[in-house]
Order: sequence, then structure tokens, then C-alpha cells
Amino acid sequence: MAYLREVTGIWFIETSNGGTAQIHLASINIPGDDVTGLSSWNTTYTPPRSGTTVSDYSVQAYVYLDNVEFRTPNADLTPGGSGYETLLHELGHTLGLKHPFEGDIKLPYEDDHTGNTLMSYDSVGGPYSTYGQYDIAAFNWIYGGDGLGGQYGAGGRMDYLTGSNDAERISGSADSERLEGAGGDDVIDGLGGVDEASYIGARANYDITKIEAGYVVRDRVGDEGQDVLVNIESLVFADGKVFFAYESLVQALYVGYFGRAADYSGMRSFQQQLGALHAPEDVRGLAAAYSQDAACMH
Repeated sequence: MAYLREVTGIWFIETSNGGTAQIHLASINIPGDDVTGLSSWNTTYTPPRSGTTVSDYSVQAYVYLDNVEFRTPNADLTPGGSGYETLLHELGHTLGLKHPFEGDIKLPYEDDHTGNTLMSYDSVGGPYSTYGQYDIAAFNWIYGGDGLGGQYGAGGRMDYLTGSNDAERISGSADSERLEGAGGDDVIDGLGGVDEASYIGARANYDITKIEAGYVVRDRVGDEGQDVLVNIESLVFADGKVFFAYESLVQALYVGYFGRAADYSGMRSFQQQLGALHAPEDVRGLAAAYSQDAACMH
């Protein structure tokens, strides 16, 4: 559950009261010789009339692991084992993921394997202790990394679009989005709206270069590659946010007041404060806003 919180932003709290539980975990003999796990939703549990202390209750989802045909692997839920991978698969269903070979939208055959998504039935490598790149992209789309009812994801203020480990072009829409290349040398185009590009490391791990089309961001220590950003208004790093809109303004202020270019910490601090104030992006506009309401510009 700690790992699920890491990839979705949802907080899970254990309870000993089955009547209040939303997810119920069970070890049972699942019908069928080849079924190692199962997930079901909106089910009411009714115990036998005698011989049990369990009360009737309804839960949002059950996760079952087989304890007969697959008793040995499912008895050991240590990360790195097949039982743990099965548990992640079933919990993935509980959180909204489907099999990649079912439904109206399917993965291409060559991409449908556990190296890309734990929701696949075709094993390549493994057993895995983490979700695949397509699983993470789906979780980002649904939950946005900030849990239920947050700023990002389905129902949030901004959709969350995630790429793969390959080099690709990731495009937003007329709305505001958060876009993440996730690896490879990508072209990330926000198109319309006020968009942000997301990176997993700290700001100091990346080189940012201004080019005619937009910006180039290069990961110097990780495997996120080198991205070309077009129509992107800000960057989100593990330790803060950088607003492109105020870069030239902050540099002008530093040169004018201090006689030097802005250092990294000063640039980030000024950008964050100006962005929070929704300040004008040029010196003349900032001066006009300050003359009208100096208090809000402090």
C-alpha cells in the first residue's frame, strides 16, 4: 500500500473493522486450475449462518489470491516473487486498470507483455516488484500522482499525459496539461492552454537551454534524456517549479538592481513568487502593477 501511495498519491489506512473497509484482501480457493488471482467490485459478503464471527458487510473491491493451486507462490508476498506480482496485478484492477488485450482500446501485440504492463498475461522477464511504464502512465492519467480529488488527473484541473522510455512526440491540447516524457529524447508540445513539463529529479540535475522554438531540457544524471519543449510555460521538478514566463523579467531585475545575472536559487525564488502573484511578465507591466497596488507585489 505504501508503493500504491507512491504511484497514485492515494493514502491507504488499514482498519480492523470490515464494515468500514473499502478494499478487502482474501486468500481463498479460486475456482479454476489456472486462476492465481481475482479482483471484483461492489460486492456484499454474507458469511455462513454458523461457524464464523464475520458480520455482513459491503466493500468497494475484493482482491483474492488463490491458496490451493497457487498456494506456494501466493503464500510468499515478498517483493521480487511471483505472488507479489500477482498482488500488484489484482490491486491494479482495483485502482482502475484493465487487461491490455481487452476493451475497445488495446495495446499492439508486440507491446502487450509484462515488461510494459503488469496487467498483461504475456510474461517477459520478471517477476516484477514495480508497475510497468504503461501502468504508471495510466495511473498518472487517472490520479495525477496527487491522489483523489487533486489538481491533476481525471476530474482535476489538468490532465496528466505520460510518455514511454522511447523517443516520441507528446502533444497536449487547447486545455492545460501536465506532460511527462518519462525517458528518451522527446518533443513535448503543450499546444494551447497553460502547460507544464514534469521531471522526476531535482532542478540541479538538468540543463535548460533557450532555443528559438522553446527550450531544451537535458537530464545530466538520470535516464530522462534530452527533451525539446514547445508551448510549455513551466517545469515541475522534485524540489520545485520553474516558470519560463518570468525568466527574462527576473534577469532584467537582477542586472538592473544587482549588476549581475540571477543565480539558480534567486531565479527560482523570484519565478515562484511572481507566478503565485500572477504578475505581468515584462518590466513595464510589473512597474505599472506595482504603482497601482504595491502591497500585492511584495
